[in-house]
Amino acid sequence: MAGRFLFQARANNQQEKQQVIAPEVESALPTIYASQELLVKTLKQHGVQDLQVQQGQVLCNINGYKLKYYRNSDMDGVPYELAVTSRNDLRKLYSEITSLNECYQSNVQEQVYVNVKKKLEEKQAVIENEEIMEDNSIILTVTI
Repeated sequence: MAGRFLFQARANNQQEKQQVIAPEVESALPTIYASQELLVKTLKQHGVQDLQVQQGQVLCNINGYKLKYYRNSDMDGVPYELAVTSRNDLRKLYSEITSLNECYQSNVQEQVYVNVKKKLEEKQAVIENEEIMEDNSIILTVTI
């Protein structure tokens, strides 16, 4: 009789272990990332693990989530899509994605700022004043 209870206890324990291990789930999400260079820069700033760029795809890991950024087109400017593979609850990835988006937008703003200043120098325009607003936007006053 004791052997039957021991076997049932082991079987119940095995069922509990099987329930804890969730299957890997893959989801695809649209992104705002249109520049591979800025995407890679953003991911590096965010401290992602195992960052790889291969055949136009950007692969990495963030907190147990496997991320694959890919494009459905070879044209520049077409935003990447994000494929996420994980056993974890994908809702927990939301804060990571939000943080990445904010960092990417900041990098885009920086790149635009650098490009505008470069164009102004090429046209020999003089920047009289630069003002950074509360929302981190920048106002340039230029003399042509």
